Amino acid sequence: MAPILQLSTAALSLCVSLIAWLRSKPSNPFSTADIEPFHISHYLSNNTIRSWEQGVWTQALLEVHNPELTVFATNPFPHGRLPMVPCDLHSVPGLASAAAYTQVNGTLLCDGGGSPADPASLGTQAVLLSSRDPCQTRPAFPSAEAFRDAAKSQAEYLLHNATKFHINETHAATSHRDEPPELWGDFVYTVPPFMAYYGVAVESAEYLDYAVRECQLYNEALATDVRLASGAQCSGLWRHIVSEPRQLPKDVCCTDPYVWLTSNAWAIAGMTRVLASLKPWTTTRLRSWSDDGRSFDRDAAIASLTNIIKDMLNCLILQTRGDDSDLLKNYLDGPGSASSAWAFGDAAGTALVTSAVYRLATLLPEVFAKPEYMTWADRNLFAVAKHVHQDGRVGPVAQINGVPSTKAVDTTSEGQSMALLLYAARRDFLRARGWLGRLGL
Repeated sequence: MAPILQLSTAALSLCVSLIAWLRSKPSNPFSTADIEPFHISHYLSNNTIRSWEQGVWTQALLEVHNPELTVFATNPFPHGRLPMVPCDLHSVPGLASAAAYTQVNGTLLCDGGGSPADPASLGTQAVLLSSRDPCQTRPAFPSAEAFRDAAKSQAEYLLHNATKFHINETHAATSHRDEPPELWGDFVYTVPPFMAYYGVAVESAEYLDYAVRECQLYNEALATDVRLASGAQCSGLWRHIVSEPRQLPKDVCCTDPYVWLTSNAWAIAGMTRVLASLKPWTTTRLRSWSDDGRSFDRDAAIASLTNIIKDMLNCLILQTRGDDSDLLKNYLDGPGSASSAWAFGDAAGTALVTSAVYRLATLLPEVFAKPEYMTWADRNLFAVAKHVHQDGRVGPVAQINGVPSTKAVDTTSEGQSMALLLYAARRDFLRARGWLGRLGL
C-alpha cells in the first residue's frame, strides 16, 4: 500500500471547506458514550492519505452525516433504486470528499499502490455519485455518468482481470495485491461491499454472487484455530495474510500469518455491509445469472455470511483483554504465539468490530441482539470512549506502516474513521430500538 497521487488544487480547497463545515457543526444530541464525532472528524481530516484510508474516511462521514444514503438506512433502496444524491455535494461531505479523491478516467478508482482492492474502498461512494441529480450549473465535480463508468471499470477489473489466489484445485479468490498473489482479511471491507452494492445498482446477481463467494473463499483460506489464555481452543478467527508462495523473500511485501484484530474487524464489518445490501433485495428483482448451473441464492448467501461472522465473534468474545486498557488485543493468537509480544490493547480494531456488532444487531436482531453480544459490545464501546482524547485523537492504536503491526501509536487515520463508524452504528442501533425516543432525544 502506497500513498496515492497528490490532490488537486480543487480537492485541497474542498478539504479546507470541509474542515470549516465540521468546525461549524453543533454538538450532536445523539452523543454516544462521550464519543464526540466532530472532534474526531476534524483531527482525521488532516491525516488521510492512502487509498483505503480515504475509502473508510468517506464511508464514515456518510454514516455519521447522511445515514439515509447508506446501506444501513431504513430504506436503502427506495422504490428498488439507489437513493438520489443532490447535485450540491457540500451537503453530503462524505461524497464531496470521495468525489475529490476518485480518478474517473482510470481503470481503478485511484492508485492502490500495487493493490487493485484498496481503490474499491471508494466504490460504493462512486456508485452513489452516479445517482446525483442533474446540475443546472456547471458542477464542481465530474458528471454522474463519469462516476458510473468509473465504478463499472473498477468492478469489471476485479471480476475479470485482477490476480487470482488459488485456494484449491477448483477455486481461486481475487488477490488483494497484484504480485505476489496474497489474501488479506482487509480485502473483505473494500471489495465485497462495493461489488454487492454495484450488483444491486445494475440489478445483476453476478456481482452479488462474486461478493459472497469472495467472503466464503477468504474464510476458507484464512480461518484458523487460536489458543485462549485459559488453554482452550477456539475456531473462526482469520490470519491477517497468506501468500503464494507461503514464504516470501524479506524484500517482498507482505508477510503476517498471525491473527490481527484489525484485519478480523475489517472482515466482519465488510461482511456486515454485504448483508445490508442483500437483505432488502430478492432474486426476482435481479437479472438471471448462473455459473456452471449454480444460480445465486440470496437466502443461502445471508445464512452463510451470518455463520462466518458468528464463528468469528464467538471466538473474539472468549478473548481476554489487553493490559489495563480494557480494549481488545492487537493480536489474538494466544500466549504461546510469537505475536503475544504485540498483544497490546488497540482502540481501532475494537471500535470497528464493535460498530459491526451494533449494525448486525439492527440487521439481524434475532441472531445478534442477544445479551452475549450486546453486553460485550457495550463494554467495548465504553473502553474506546475512554481512549478518545480531548483533541479528538483516538489511541492507542496499531501502527499500520508495516506488517506485522508490532507497535502501538497515538493515532492513525483509519483508527479515527473506525471510531466514527462506532459512533454512527451505536446511534443508529439506539434509534432503531426506539430508545432515543424514550429519552426525549
